[in-house]
Amino acid sequence: MSGERTHQGRTHQGRTHQGRTHQGRTRRFAPTLICLIQMFLWCHTAQGKSPVLIAEVDRGIVPQTSVLGGWLPIRLVFAYQGLNYTVRLQVNSEAFNRYSQEMARRPRPNDLQSRLQLAEQGTSDLASLITSLKLAAPNQGQETLAAFALTFVQSLPYKLDALTTPFDDAWRAPLQTLVDQEIDCEDSSILYSSLLSGLGINNGLIIVPGHILTGVEGPFSGDFLRHAGQKYYLAETTGLGWVIGKSPPEYQDAMAQFLPISAIKQPLSTPAIQPLSAPLSSSSPTSGGPIPIGLLLIVGLIIIGILAWIGLFDHQWFSQPAGQDRDKEILEEDPYKDYD
Repeated sequence: MSGERTHQGRTHQGRTHQGRTHQGRTRRFAPTLICLIQMFLWCHTAQGKSPVLIAEVDRGIVPQTSVLGGWLPIRLVFAYQGLNYTVRLQVNSEAFNRYSQEMARRPRPNDLQSRLQLAEQGTSDLASLITSLKLAAPNQGQETLAAFALTFVQSLPYKLDALTTPFDDAWRAPLQTLVDQEIDCEDSSILYSSLLSGLGINNGLIIVPGHILTGVEGPFSGDFLRHAGQKYYLAETTGLGWVIGKSPPEYQDAMAQFLPISAIKQPLSTPAIQPLSAPLSSSSPTSGGPIPIGLLLIVGLIIIGILAWIGLFDHQWFSQPAGQDRDKEILEEDPYKDYD
């Protein structure tokens, strides 16, 4: 009897050891399995096209997962509302090299159409990242999604083109931006525009002398530019801490060109130059904008006319000359006295 129990105990320990070994193998191969599943899903949804990026966004600071051959591992950490988030990317090396070669041939500096094309292509390339950011955001509200994506873009280090490329003025495809992690205002604005479009938020590029910002349509407040009857609030994509609707002071009175992302579907001519609007301050979100100066002048003239008429009326009917006041006093003293 005792021997049977000992044998059963050893058998149970052996099974336990096998179970632990199986769990260890599962943990070891789980990241690779997840990558393979993601690749299968993206290949299936892309109608046979291979994905150029696989992304995961986790709360907290976590290590990079195992990377498949032919993929570039990227790991980024950013903070939003006091919480850390880790973005783990795997970028197709062939796609990255192709974009790098195209950058050398890309016309500069006034080819506005190519900037919109890069933003639109980025929305397709970064589909996995956009989905992961949306799932990791604190909530699915438009304001939160736009702010969450902006904080991620702002976390990338800023460097001038002349220090990171052979060109004084160049712009990267969003996929390049994530790999290089050395970006200027053009790169970060194009990347942010790609993310916004993927999140279903209308946007455009705002070009001011020496700088580019992103315009975001939505329930925001602050600095904005009006286009086609809509307000696009300014988003500064370089440097941490800038919120949507708050732009650097040196650009608030600048003349700007606006490139709506919707223009990618239309022939693009040189956009009209217009000044950036002043902050909304305390105006109502549903108001029709500032009161025209001409209307203020008309109202002012009407008020002045009314005040002048009231003053004249008081002078004629309620004020009497001093001589009439003196005669009235004499008559009250002796109404029967004859004054010659």
